[in-house]
Amino acid sequence: MHRSTDVSARPLLIGGMHRSGTSLTASLVASAGIDLGPELLGANESNPLGHFEDLGFQDFHRRALTARGISDEGYTATARGDVPAALEPLADELLAARMRRRTAWGWKEPRTTLFLDFWQERVPETRHLFIFRRPWEVADSLFRRGDETFLVNPTFAFDVWTHYNRLILDFVRRHPTRCLVFEIQQLIASPGRVFSTVRSKLDVPLGRPGRRYRDSHFHRDHGSMRAALVRAIAPDAWRVYLELRELAGLDDRVEAKTPSTASVGECAVLEWARASRAETELRRQAAQQPPAEPRSRTVRSAFDVVHRVPGLVTSALAAVSRRLRPAGVPMDDHTAADVLEFPRAAAAPSTKRVA
Repeated sequence: MHRSTDVSARPLLIGGMHRSGTSLTASLVASAGIDLGPELLGANESNPLGHFEDLGFQDFHRRALTARGISDEGYTATARGDVPAALEPLADELLAARMRRRTAWGWKEPRTTLFLDFWQERVPETRHLFIFRRPWEVADSLFRRGDETFLVNPTFAFDVWTHYNRLILDFVRRHPTRCLVFEIQQLIASPGRVFSTVRSKLDVPLGRPGRRYRDSHFHRDHGSMRAALVRAIAPDAWRVYLELRELAGLDDRVEAKTPSTASVGECAVLEWARASRAETELRRQAAQQPPAEPRSRTVRSAFDVVHRVPGLVTSALAAVSRRLRPAGVPMDDHTAADVLEFPRAAAAPSTKRVA
């Protein structure tokens, strides 16, 4: 690989689907000395440590998507981020302003995944660190956050996940020397080893990452039932997940064969979405309840909902799983380890709190 001596000419772009761990990744990258922007999206309930998301690039992507009639959240299963000619000067201004700082820099903004070719044409020396997460965990995170789009049509979460990660796969295959792909569990398990790989293979001057990860801020679900449900109703997502694992150098121990969608599976996803959202509401109400007072009737009611609905989900998932599982194969035969095997192969900046 040609190694440019000007670090400002080869930014590090952190990409991935929404809710895939890109904020955690960006916080570690920032702690290791990479300038992620002068104005960052701050913390909120779903990202209590901050988003580490450049507001300039976020605004640009929102405007470009809106101009093309696409949701500015970037929730699409088909569209790419085509940029209207009228917005191109703004993109050039963003890049010029960052490069003038003459420092190692980059940015994180999930919608960037829709605009990879656009930015690559403008800054050919860009390096890319892509992060992916299990599709059922991403879907559950979207359900818990309460995005109306996915509560009304929860299976759409798998379609969006598939589209984003297909774009990543396509881009990496066209630019293999400038890209690295990791599952978020690899970064959680060994951030130092991930950063060492990024330094050596992408020529990015990363220092040592700080300690940013907290178990309480990252819900993990490696159980077999939801994985089986994804295989049943979103076979494309399952295949893309396996391809990503291969790119990340992970030993594939997951059964890839999946039959056609079962109607009971779609019902199970709807109940799953409702249960996850109900649990979030319960936790929010419980957090607001004064510790010395007894639990209110409203909180007890929410508590009852959370404990009733998962039973329905479990029953539906079990029905799907029985239909999926070949005779004689135990339910957890395909379950991956909690922390996946790593492939052989200064404090974070302050954030601006945004409502």
